[in-house]
Amino acid sequence: MRSTATLLCLLAACSSSDTSPGGDGATPAGDSTLGDLTPPLDSGPDVVTPSPGWGQTGAVTAGGPYRDVGEAVVVDDSGATFVVGTFAGTATFGTKSVKAPGLKAGFAAKLDAQGAFLWVSAFGGETGTVSPLAVAPDGSGGVVVAGHYTGKVTLGAKTLEPLDPCGQEVFVARLNASGQVVWATSSSSQPAKPSPNASVEGLAVDAAGNIHVTGSFNNQITLGQSSLSPSGDRDVLVVSLTEAGAFRWAVGVGGTARDEGQAVAADVGGHLFVAGFFGGRATFGAGALLDAQGGTDAFVARLDAASGAVEWAQQVGGTSDDKAHGVAVDPAGAIHVAGSFIGAAKCGGEALSTNAYHPAGFVAQLDASGDCQWAAALENVSNVQGIAVGAKGTVVTGDFGQQATLGADTIKPAGGSDVFVAWLDGDGALLGARAAGGASSSFYELPGGVALDPGGTAMITGCFYEVATFGETVRASAGDADIFVWRVPPP
Repeated sequence: MRSTATLLCLLAACSSSDTSPGGDGATPAGDSTLGDLTPPLDSGPDVVTPSPGWGQTGAVTAGGPYRDVGEAVVVDDSGATFVVGTFAGTATFGTKSVKAPGLKAGFAAKLDAQGAFLWVSAFGGETGTVSPLAVAPDGSGGVVVAGHYTGKVTLGAKTLEPLDPCGQEVFVARLNASGQVVWATSSSSQPAKPSPNASVEGLAVDAAGNIHVTGSFNNQITLGQSSLSPSGDRDVLVVSLTEAGAFRWAVGVGGTARDEGQAVAADVGGHLFVAGFFGGRATFGAGALLDAQGGTDAFVARLDAASGAVEWAQQVGGTSDDKAHGVAVDPAGAIHVAGSFIGAAKCGGEALSTNAYHPAGFVAQLDASGDCQWAAALENVSNVQGIAVGAKGTVVTGDFGQQATLGADTIKPAGGSDVFVAWLDGDGALLGARAAGGASSSFYELPGGVALDPGGTAMITGCFYEVATFGETVRASAGDADIFVWRVPPP
């Protein structure tokens, strides 16, 4: 059993290092004990009796009295939807109540084509936290899940524990079609000051079944036979594993400032595309030496999927803070990147501009050599958080707090900040948009990610507060923030 001091260290580390929408939730007034937040561990999935789903343009929700967040979503070739995120206490998914195994637990859930929850798997530990932030189909009806954890946690039959009791490590796990954990593995960092803090934000599975993740790290880290040390504050982390969970290679890229990988995609030609942001001067292997034009610039880098060697890197940026949060490869092999910028920015020879005092979203397309073919600005949106591409075009999601005209549609937030989804054609022209959210000015709706089903319909996950409208459905949260999965057909 861990000492009280160690437990407090774990809780403090989680609170200080996790600044994503999936951060720790508040304890309800009058409840100052862990109580129901530390039930016995259950390594198997909870099978859910199907319940009414999302309809044509609505959402299904899940959650309980604490903060529950959908962080990433994906749709496989059969049309099944998988969502991952975090929850605490007892949360309801469809007709099933699931207890969190620990203070802050991770979950993976499967929904059918009608939006009914089929199963939910929970991960965690009494003295640890688990934050799944990325998910991808494994090609066999299951999924691969990646994120980070603190303390001692259990995923299926695998127990993970960092060497540094205040450290945060990355994990990757594979679940079969029934939601059972097949294997789980993690990084290992030596105790250090400041405590090791590694994170995973993006995940892709290539045509050969190899698994690739990206994120960042701030101290020496070991992944299989690879040992990496950052060049500065934080470096971009890219890791490759076999379909059986063995580490293939790991690379770190960056400079003396803060550099982070946010998303990764794989093409059919053996290449990886990593997107994120960097500050100052950053070295991307032998591929490029980039200088940020402002506080941070967005980047896209192409890596050889077999070795991790960087082949080229392209930046998007100006004199302010610019970041990329999503990347995808279309059926023709073009690379699409999405994120946010302030004022003016450039992607190669393509210029972006917006109100200098407010952030805006951007979407850009690059060819196989890294040359920018077009760049589009999304005015009056705060951020573009995720992107997906298909045969019918590009879809993005993000949040916005003021009226925005995106293609043929003008959308307005119902409250302080709402979620939007927008479509672009193959030339970067905005086609239309939809919005979802509630009337509260104190709480915001936040997107986690977006995916496309085989028919071109968008699936968006995230979190919402109080009462929110998603197309034809109105949903109420069970307490703090709740998870949503929103189905939106194209315009």
